Amino acid sequence: MNEPIRKGANRFVRLGKPPKKPAATPSLFEGRDATVGVDTAEGKSVIKLVYCIAKKESLADEQFFHYWLHIHSQIGARIPGLRRLVQSHRLTVVGDNHQPDYDGVAELWFDDLQSLLAARQSAEWKASTQDEANFIDHTRVAYLITEEHVIVDEAQPKKH
Repeated sequence: MNEPIRKGANRFVRLGKPPKKPAATPSLFEGRDATVGVDTAEGKSVIKLVYCIAKKESLADEQFFHYWLHIHSQIGARIPGLRRLVQSHRLTVVGDNHQPDYDGVAELWFDDLQSLLAARQSAEWKASTQDEANFIDHTRVAYLITEEHVIVDEAQPKKH
């Protein structure tokens, strides 16, 4: 592998084509309790599915962001068990010399892994996945399931 390596936020990442995904991942949550969650500031548990996505080359930024926010979001919002759906859209910052790797991030919040796994079996999930072909370049997607660890939360009152 002679691809360049670039330092990421917390690790080094190898640039180039993403690794091929296996056809099935039956042991994705092997060894994990399906009810595991994370305490939020409100005392609730949450599991986040995070997608870093890139637009199809054929779309202008305006087309991509409009479709994602006004069309696809309505499809994704119907996924059963979804507690929260957040889109973070890339900004163009004048004078920033760093080119972004992705055009946006989608966060899908669930109460626990069991809720996420059940949602993945739904017709609504399948419809959302099929719609992604209209605006996402699937060769440029990163995906992870996360547990949140809040370090700073200025929205919460400080305890003395």
